[in-house]
Amino acid sequence: MKIKLSILLIFAALMLHALPLKAQEAELKDDENRPKLETEEIKPEEDDEISRILRSGIEENQYLALDNCLKIAIVNNPTIRAAISNTEVYRNRVGKARAEYFPRFNVSNGYDYNNQATFAALFDIDVSNFDILNIGISQLIYDFGKTGTDIDIQKTNLKAEKETLQATINDIAFNVKQAYFNLLLAFHRQDVMMESVNQFIQLLDQAKAFYEVGSKPKIDVLTAEVNLSNSKLALIKAKNQVEIAFATLNNTMGLPESPAYRLKDKLRYVEEDFKFNEIIQTAYEKRPDYKSAVLKVEASKKEIKLAKKDYFPTIAGGAGFNLTSFDTEIDSNIDEGWRAGVSLDLPILNPYLVHKKINEAKASFEKETSDALALKNDLYYQVKEAYNEFIEAKSSVPASEVALKQAEENYELAKGRYEVGVGDPIELKDAELTYRSAKLAYYETLYDYNVALAKIENVTGTGLN
Repeated sequence: MKIKLSILLIFAALMLHALPLKAQEAELKDDENRPKLETEEIKPEEDDEISRILRSGIEENQYLALDNCLKIAIVNNPTIRAAISNTEVYRNRVGKARAEYFPRFNVSNGYDYNNQATFAALFDIDVSNFDILNIGISQLIYDFGKTGTDIDIQKTNLKAEKETLQATINDIAFNVKQAYFNLLLAFHRQDVMMESVNQFIQLLDQAKAFYEVGSKPKIDVLTAEVNLSNSKLALIKAKNQVEIAFATLNNTMGLPESPAYRLKDKLRYVEEDFKFNEIIQTAYEKRPDYKSAVLKVEASKKEIKLAKKDYFPTIAGGAGFNLTSFDTEIDSNIDEGWRAGVSLDLPILNPYLVHKKINEAKASFEKETSDALALKNDLYYQVKEAYNEFIEAKSSVPASEVALKQAEENYELAKGRYEVGVGDPIELKDAELTYRSAKLAYYETLYDYNVALAKIENVTGTGLN
């Protein structure tokens, strides 16, 4: 008995040790196709600055480019982290489904007391037994593809969730770009207001000089002082907009308490051209949330197939060893036993339940199909809107450049007239305000153009390409 028990325990231990190895080998095959995030490819020796940021955060007065901010956001943004965790949930569901192929072990013991009518009538005794050791193993033999279909479904769901993760990264990338360009715009506004303050300081000095020699009245000095005060107020607001833009970008990157840093870039115009038919086709092929919706339709279709397989039986094999102590009023002894066999589980007693499972799967398939179609329709609208915004922004840049040049010439003429004593402060103020507004409008068109480009990348699913 001891020899038999030892052999069985050794066999069970070996099987238990092999199971995790088999599971790991199966998961490694899935990991070969696992999409790598951009941050997983960062090597310290290739980009020491970025690797330092990812380890310790942003440093004081550090210069960052847009690519740096995108990498930081991918690592630190909590929404992306949550999406990654959700992907791991679906990855483990694949493992759970695959585990049905592996044998199941159980070890148990227990106590049982019998005072049945048969024993009482025939022998007038009570029987109690204690399971000293009960070891069993069961193995699925054949289930007509139920487990295989379930694994296929979970793999499809995992692919869909990976696309959802990419969609999250795509959206966060757009938010970072928009916040980054907004911060650049805020810096340009601040520079314009600072320049305006310096100009009005010069004009005030000029007005005071004219007043002291008697060529200009006192009202010119007062007007210059009022203009300077208004420009200083505008500068205060511009500086506050910079702080708000910093906070927005930091929050988007997932580092709301980041220290002050600097940006390497300025708003620029880099001419791009798109054809609507090409970008809508790109969106259908690469937009991750649409690809996820298509995969969900595929998974729900397989769910119907799985539900129908509930009509088929499941064949399993089992074996075990038990060591039991029997106690009666007459005698007590210890028995050992072996069991082995094959079972057939045929779910024919509740066909109504299987029928409802099939109907539920069909309804889910219809829902996922409708959701995918709705997303496709919305995708067309988003691409159309983004394309029209891009065309408008692209056309506005040269027009704003012309307006800026005209406003600058007008301001220089008005300033020259005032400096030689033939102009008046009201004319000069109007010219300065027009010039300031033209500069702000020019930077705003650059901002609109860069955001429009980022939106094209976002709606086509190429935000990190």
